[in-house]
Amino acid sequence: MSARDHYFPEAGLYVIEEDGFTSIAESVEDFFPDADMTNKAEREEAFNDYAEMLIESDSYAPLPKRLC
Repeated sequence: MSARDHYFPEAGLYVIEEDGFTSIAESVEDFFPDADMTNKAEREEAFNDYAEMLIESDSYAPLPKRLC
């Protein structure tokens, strides 16, 4: 799979951040290594947990609304 010039080797949950010039993709699996990213329910749970971490850190706005 690819999106915005990023290559994703397997199913998972990725957050892509862009500033108009560069694009960075980060795997949410890095934060939740025990989650089965091939399972939709576990991906959604990881996304919600990741979003909660961002809210608690006050370091990110707006929160991503789509899963990739």
